[in-house]
Amino acid sequence: MDRQLSPEEIQDLLAAYAIDAVDDDERRQIDEYLAHDADARAEVNGFQQSASYLAHTGGPPPPGVWERLEAAIQESARPDAPA
Repeated sequence: MDRQLSPEEIQDLLAAYAIDAVDDDERRQIDEYLAHDADARAEVNGFQQSASYLAHTGGPPPPGVWERLEAAIQESARPDAPA
């Protein structure tokens, strides 16, 4: 990126920044912005916390859950299955 991002563009990129989805030039500009904006830093921290919750699977499913799901899918795929 050969141009300077506006503050509005940087704000729009904070969620992407939080999950490491910006390029090196954007990252440099956002880092500079964050060094001077505590509210933006707090927003990035919130995005990172939310992303960490989404990444947590909570462990393996209970025994038999995949078999029950497969049976339900097969049942609903039958042409004579009730809607």
